[in-house]
Amino acid sequence: MKKFWTFCAILVLALPTFAATIICGEAKDYAGQVLKLQAFTDQIAFTEKNLATAKVDSLGRFEFVVKLSTPISSFIPLGNYVGNIFLEPNKKYTIALPPRKDKTLIQNLDPYFAPTQLLLQQVNPDMDNINTAILSFDVVIDRCFTHHMMQTNKDSIEKTISLVNSEYKTSNRFLQQYYDSQYLLLKRFSPDNSKDYLIDQFIKNIDLDYGNRAFWEVFNALFVGFFSDYKGTQEQLYFSKAINNQEINVLFVILERRYGITNRKLQELVVIRGLYDAYFSDQYNKDVVFETFGRMIELIKDPENRKIYFSVIRKMHWAKNGSLIENTPVALSTNEIVDLKTTFKARYVYINFCNENIEQCKQDLIFLEKMAETYKDYLQVVNVFVYESVDEMNAYVERYQLKNLCVNWNNNHRMIDFFNLRFIPSYVLADGEGAVILSQAPTPDENFDFYLEKLINDDLSHQRQKDYERDMEWLNK
Repeated sequence: MKKFWTFCAILVLALPTFAATIICGEAKDYAGQVLKLQAFTDQIAFTEKNLATAKVDSLGRFEFVVKLSTPISSFIPLGNYVGNIFLEPNKKYTIALPPRKDKTLIQNLDPYFAPTQLLLQQVNPDMDNINTAILSFDVVIDRCFTHHMMQTNKDSIEKTISLVNSEYKTSNRFLQQYYDSQYLLLKRFSPDNSKDYLIDQFIKNIDLDYGNRAFWEVFNALFVGFFSDYKGTQEQLYFSKAINNQEINVLFVILERRYGITNRKLQELVVIRGLYDAYFSDQYNKDVVFETFGRMIELIKDPENRKIYFSVIRKMHWAKNGSLIENTPVALSTNEIVDLKTTFKARYVYINFCNENIEQCKQDLIFLEKMAETYKDYLQVVNVFVYESVDEMNAYVERYQLKNLCVNWNNNHRMIDFFNLRFIPSYVLADGEGAVILSQAPTPDENFDFYLEKLINDDLSHQRQKDYERDMEWLNK
C-alpha cells in the first residue's frame, strides 16, 4: 500500500547539471548537525549504507556529494522525520528540510514509534525530475488504492490501471518500474487474481532493481513468509522436506517448476527471504533452518545477493542462542571505551539494558543488586544505560550507591541493532566467554532466579560427573 508523503510548496529556481549528484540546501534549524544521506541495500534485513555525510554550517548550509551509476531511493534521518528523495546520476537537487524536531526520550525508548515519512521538498526541480513525477503519481494512485479496497472487481481494477497509465507515460525506466510496482500492488486487491498470476506478472514486468524502493515493496508483498504461506498444501510439504533435508537446490527447482521463476538471481533472493522468515516462524525448527541457511552461501552466485545473505545471517545469528557477543564498545564511568565482553568476570552474566527514566528500570536496578549478592559466586550483573550520557549514569549510580557494574552505550546505535533491542528494559543472559545463553532472558522478577539455579545445578551435576569419571579412571589404573 502506498505511503502518504508530506510535501510543501516552495519558490523555484533553475538548477544546472553537475558531474556528480549533489544534494544541497539551507536549514538554520539544523546548524551544527551532521546529516547522513543513506539508502537500504536490501529490505529483508533492512541494511543501511551511508551514501554521504554533510556538516550543517552556522548559516544552515549543507551539501552532499555522491557518485551514482543508476537511480536510487535514498533518505535522510531527521529526528521525528525521515526525508526521502529519489536520486539520479549527474544531477543537482536543492532541498528544504522540515523544521527540526528531535525525537524525545520516550520516542527513543518506544519500540513502536516510527518517524514521519516525508518526500523532501525541492527548490524548483527540473521538468523531468522523478521526485515531482512520483509525488503527482502517488496522489492519484493513493486514491485508487482507497477506492479499490471496497471495489475489488478485477475488470474495474484493470480499467483504473489503464486510465492512470495513459496519464503517466514515461521513458524513464526507474520511474516506469515505480509505476508498474504500484499497479501490481493494486491488482492484489482482486480475489480473482491468484498468487500464481501475481508472481507471473512480477516476473514479466518488474526489474530486479534493488535501489528502487518500489521493487522491494512489491517483492515483500508477494514473498514475505513464502515458505510458510502454503500450510497444509502440497507446496508446504515440498518446502518443508527441502528445508529439513538442507537441499537448497531443491528449493530452486520448486521455484522454477512450480512458479515459473527461472531467473537465478530472483530464485536466490526468494530463498533468502523465505528462509529468513521461516527461521522466525513457528512452523520450522530454528536450528535446522539456520543450518540450511548456512549451506546456502556456496550456491549464491549473484554479488548483490551475497551481500544481502551476510546481512540476513547476521540478524539470524544474533537471534540464535549460542551467538558470541563481539565488537560492542561501551563507556565506563571514567569515559574509557572498552568492549562489553571484556567486562565479563563470572560464569554467568546478566546484561540489563536500562534507562533511569523508566520506572521498571529503577525497580530492576535495586532488585538486581540483591540478586547479584545472592549469587555472587556464579552471577555478574552488567547494567548498560542507554539513551543517556555517562554523566547522567554516574549521577544515578552515585545517588543510589549501585555496586553492580554500570556501563554506558556511548550513543552507539549499532548496539541497539546488534542486540535487536525493541524494548527498554531488555535482558540478555550470557556466559563469561560472551556466548549468548538467552537472547531474551526473563525479567529479574520473572522467576529468573529459578532458571539461574537450574543452570547452576546442571553445572554442578556435570562437574560431579566429570569428577566421578576422573576418580574411576584413577582407580582403574
